[in-house]
Amino acid sequence: MFGQKKDSIKFSVFILGFSAFITQIILLREFLTVLYGNELVIGVVLSNWMILTATGAFLGKYFKRFSGKKMLIIVSQLLLAFLPMVTTYSIYYLKSSFILPGQMVGLYETIFGSLLILTPFCLLSGFLFIVFCVQLAGLKYSNIIGKTYAIEAFGSVVGGLVFNFILLFLFKTFVNLKIIMLLNLIAATILVFNYKKNLAGFSVLGAGFLMAVFFLIKNFDSAVIQLQYQDKEVLVSENTPYGNLVITKTDNQFNFYENGIPYFSTEDKINVEESVHYAMLQHSDPKNILVVSGGYSGIPAEINKYQVSAIDYVELNPAVINAALQFTSNLSMIPQLNVINRDGRQYIRQTDKKYDVVLLNIPDPVTVELNRYYTVEFFEELKKKMNEYGVVSTYLLNSNNYLTEEAVKTHATLFSTLQLIFQHVILIPGERNYFIASDGQLKRTIVELLELKNLENSYVNEYYLNDELIISRSDFIMNDIRDQVRINYDFQPVSQFLQLKYWLNKIKFINSWPLIFLLLPFIIFIFRANKINLGLFSTGFTATSLEIILIIAFQIIYGNVYQMIGMIITIFMIGLATGANYNFFKIRVDIKIYSLIQYVIGIFSILVSIVLYLVNPKLGSIILIYPIFAVLLFVSGTLTGMQYSFATQLLNQGFLLNASKSYASDLFGSALGALAVAAFLIPALGILKVCLILGIVNFIVGLSILLRK
Repeated sequence: MFGQKKDSIKFSVFILGFSAFITQIILLREFLTVLYGNELVIGVVLSNWMILTATGAFLGKYFKRFSGKKMLIIVSQLLLAFLPMVTTYSIYYLKSSFILPGQMVGLYETIFGSLLILTPFCLLSGFLFIVFCVQLAGLKYSNIIGKTYAIEAFGSVVGGLVFNFILLFLFKTFVNLKIIMLLNLIAATILVFNYKKNLAGFSVLGAGFLMAVFFLIKNFDSAVIQLQYQDKEVLVSENTPYGNLVITKTDNQFNFYENGIPYFSTEDKINVEESVHYAMLQHSDPKNILVVSGGYSGIPAEINKYQVSAIDYVELNPAVINAALQFTSNLSMIPQLNVINRDGRQYIRQTDKKYDVVLLNIPDPVTVELNRYYTVEFFEELKKKMNEYGVVSTYLLNSNNYLTEEAVKTHATLFSTLQLIFQHVILIPGERNYFIASDGQLKRTIVELLELKNLENSYVNEYYLNDELIISRSDFIMNDIRDQVRINYDFQPVSQFLQLKYWLNKIKFINSWPLIFLLLPFIIFIFRANKINLGLFSTGFTATSLEIILIIAFQIIYGNVYQMIGMIITIFMIGLATGANYNFFKIRVDIKIYSLIQYVIGIFSILVSIVLYLVNPKLGSIILIYPIFAVLLFVSGTLTGMQYSFATQLLNQGFLLNASKSYASDLFGSALGALAVAAFLIPALGILKVCLILGIVNFIVGLSILLRK
């Protein structure tokens, strides 16, 4: 199969796509775990990834100047084998070396740290793509740039399918990276036998296999856990479809972490009691209770003090439940408890049961995923599943009686949103600020209500609380938020944007030189690029933006995006590979067709907004939604692949410059899309408006292609 040089290069291109795709997914998960990340972290990391890969592709134009080109290819293939493990390990090593335990990782560290860490692998992968294009061109392989692009995309498709449906469930992070290492060693071996079958070639290959032995015997998964949780006894470290789960032990206390974020400790009695009793006391006779997330902290036992009939506890990740059963007794000995492993919002939408009290234990809306539990659409769905005068409780973090401007707006947004759905909303300040909502009457006199129930609590009692103080603190906060009417929607996540602004203002990022540093390369490119590369830039920007929009929209509607994200990206890559083989469509290549495709991309962007508006989170069955999203992703990928192939045929700067600049332009636009859309535009403007903006941008670029010299 690999007896010809052409076949060995094509196999290396396939392995390049396979390796880069899996490495990107793994590194993104690890960055989120280490940096406690939100959409801004995702945008920064993806943007840096694409900028660096584009830079590597641009440097590929100097490949012909190197002597010993065949040896350079083999050495590069070997480096591609080891760099994924080195890069992943360096994330944890640098974090433990330069960031104090418990210290918040700021945006500066995220930008420049990820840039430093990603540089070797991304430069090499971008450089190798151009090198392989050159080699295949030398072997007179027709339509070389588009075909090479399609082969790499096909490798990414296979990588996505294999990782998300096999490797993710079977192996830990570094075992998967070792599999990538072995595949690249195989590719390097094939290259040696086809290109450099001499002493030098076999010597380099032998050195590569010796290094592989070291990487194979080293337990990197254990090493990074110790780096991340220094001075703690790690009992469990498990990768799940929903993220990384770690359980540590300190004295007699068990600490649960998901994706590096501390979720609860077994001795957190104050928050457990407050999250239960402030809401339960409001109902005269609560019988059916729904708990969304966090029940493993001991909430069901507190609820059981009210002699309830049933407690339904919804938790997405079954590994968390299994760990809680193993290390705590918080879910044991409660016969009324029913544990449901599903996305909370999806369960509420589809259940036929109705509840007297609903306890939402969801972290603050710092991400779009969390924001979906703070929106008008969600509270409308929830109210339909509550009995008359049912009570719902949610909370935001407290700031020691002082709320920043963004915190005031976040509280005001939640209060205003709840008021649209429920007749009565009160705020009870405690360790957190609890919002209680109902169509029935509500009281802030917690001590008075406790006396009526005759409950024995450790902290929520007359010794710990004072009704006058509760009312005074509540009024103090309400005076700041009552008149600020802001509504939070699924597709316009106001609360998440406010959280983002709080973080940026805290680290004084706005109007500072890092923002200029990020935007300056894009501005220079836009003004200097020819009209073909400008089209590629716009196409890359739009493709990545739509991909992120569809991922977020799917997450808002059905929640379990972590299980589906691999398939979502893979469907896009299938479209990309299909479109790159544009000859399949028998389309004549000229500048008018190139401009027309740009208009089609713009029209498609607007069409996406219309489809998402119609297929909103309240409507449609999952049987219908999956095909709709699959079609949108496939069409987006196909249009992107077609435009890339057209561009490579229209450029007339020489083959090497065509390959280098076209690939770099596409990735450069994708980098801006990843950063701007995920981090800023969606939180600020909402998904539907961003789609309209993408349409307008592509109309302008399409016209520019026809008019620009």
